[in-house]
Amino acid sequence: MDEYINNLGKKPIRCVYQIKYKDISKNAMYIGSTNDLRHRLQSHLFCSYNDNKNYNCKVYQAIRELGQENFIIDLLYVGDGEKDVEAHLIRVLKPSLNIVCPGRTKSEYYQDNIDYVKQSKLTLRYMKLEEIRKKDRDRYEDRKEYCNTKSRKYYKDNKARLAAIQSTPCVCVCGKTITHGHKGSHRRSQDHKNRLAFLREELVEARNIILRL
Repeated sequence: MDEYINNLGKKPIRCVYQIKYKDISKNAMYIGSTNDLRHRLQSHLFCSYNDNKNYNCKVYQAIRELGQENFIIDLLYVGDGEKDVEAHLIRVLKPSLNIVCPGRTKSEYYQDNIDYVKQSKLTLRYMKLEEIRKKDRDRYEDRKEYCNTKSRKYYKDNKARLAAIQSTPCVCVCGKTITHGHKGSHRRSQDHKNRLAFLREELVEARNIILRL
C-alpha cells in the first residue's frame, strides 16, 4: 500500500476503491469511496498502525495482522456519485471487511445480516441477563398500578367475550377434551400426567413393532 500511495499524484481523485489481500483464498476485501484517494489511503494506514479500541474495525485488524505490503488497491469507479456506486458494489460483492453500507436503512441491514443480528441479540441477552431481569422487575414495579388498572378495565369491557373463550372446548395433547379455562389446572393434574405416560408407552410399543418388521 505504501508504494501505491507514493505513486499517486497530489491531485485529488474522486473514486470507489478496493483494498484486497493478494491471496484471494483468504477473502479479505474492503470497498470504500472518497473524494481524495491519496488522503484516504494514508488515513487507512495511520489507523491500522494504532491498535487501540478506536481503530479496531475489520479492515484495520486485517492490515495489521496480514501486513499492509500484502494488500493491493484497485480503482473500481472514478467520478461523481461515488457513494451510490460504493453502496451498490458492497451489496453485490459483499466484501468481508466492510461493516457499514452507505444509505442502508436499519431494516435493510437486518435483512442482509439476519442470522448475525439474531445471534448477537441472544449473546447480548445471555451476557446481560441479570441486568435485563432487574430492569424488567423495576419497570414492572413502576408500572404495576397502571397495568393492573388497565387489565381490570379490559376485563370489564370484554367480560362476555372472555367468558365465552374460557368456556370453549379444546383437546389437550394428552387426548382429553377440556375447556380453555381449565387448561392450566388440567396440565398440573395427575390425570394429565397418567394420560401422557400411557401415550408414551403406546409410542414405545409402536416403535418396537416397526423395528421388528
